[in-house]
Amino acid sequence: MKKLFLLFALFLIFSLPACKLFDDWDWKTDCELKQCETVSHSTGVCDPGFFNAYCKCEENYFWNWDTRDACVNPCDSKSCKIAHSTGECTSLSYDEYECGCEKGYFWNDTELKCVSPCDPNPCGDTNLKECISESKEQFLCICENGYSFDGEKCAELPECSPESATPCKDSATWLAWSSKMSDSWQQKKCGDLSEGGSPDWESPYIDQLRTLIQNCPNTQPGGDCEFICEYFDCHLENCESCEENETVEYSKFGDKEELWSNSFVRTDDALCVLAVNFSNGGIDSVCGSEHADDIKSLRCTRCLDGYFWFEGKCVYDPCNSEPCRDIPDAYDNDCYPESETKYRCDCKGDLLWNGKECVPD
Repeated sequence: MKKLFLLFALFLIFSLPACKLFDDWDWKTDCELKQCETVSHSTGVCDPGFFNAYCKCEENYFWNWDTRDACVNPCDSKSCKIAHSTGECTSLSYDEYECGCEKGYFWNDTELKCVSPCDPNPCGDTNLKECISESKEQFLCICENGYSFDGEKCAELPECSPESATPCKDSATWLAWSSKMSDSWQQKKCGDLSEGGSPDWESPYIDQLRTLIQNCPNTQPGGDCEFICEYFDCHLENCESCEENETVEYSKFGDKEELWSNSFVRTDDALCVLAVNFSNGGIDSVCGSEHADDIKSLRCTRCLDGYFWFEGKCVYDPCNSEPCRDIPDAYDNDCYPESETKYRCDCKGDLLWNGKECVPD
């Protein structure tokens, strides 16, 4: 009997026009009950909503859906005078807020405090240059040059030599080098390499690859050989090789074959990739398919975390500390290193970077 009555009631409801149902609802009376003009921080306007009328609130105030009788701002009752906070409070809803945090700290909306994955230090204390917080949970351990974070501490890399394990370091440049891999001009594998737990290996440019040349004064760093680029026009000058000699090692690794670089020159007929021939310390340009099949090897390289390639060596990146965040009218994350101590920020609007701040053009 109850089921029959329920079905009959549903039939009556859905057989009525929808507009008739809503016309019979007294929206005006529901809003009058709210008396929004007397509600503090209300605009005085009532919105009937769909099933629940509510008062519209002033900016930064929200209708309290728990009590349904007030406009509230959680920052009125919450204090951001807590550790590592800037003291700034931002209301997100009637019952949610967040505090502004110091650089390197992030708001934890569960624990309601500013947190940093670098506090306490997860990188170990030995040979650490700095720990950088990238988010609430992610951090980057920047070790002193020549050391690499192994997941627990800053561990020293071995010096590159014919006998050394890889990855290894070359203290003359602070470049790290990978093991030798089979490769071809058409297939560069460095982007997929994770040797030593590092994912950001790159194919070396010719000025990086030639730092492995030794016993050939003309082509090793500081020699007369120059790789000159004007816009996209690049060419070699004064790059004569040394004599091929089985008893002389022209490679710091003892390599005897040619290794690929990631640098190119353009001739009248083709785009040519550069390679170093460690049998004679020379720099070759491989154009088209010319003896490309004879070059089988590649070593990947990288500056260690927190360092970048500048004027022949890896130097500390001044953008590590996110200096643009403190510059008025600059984009927080658009920082570009120009030397070990100088950087450039991208400015908003028509403002220009003058080396220290964003100024009018």
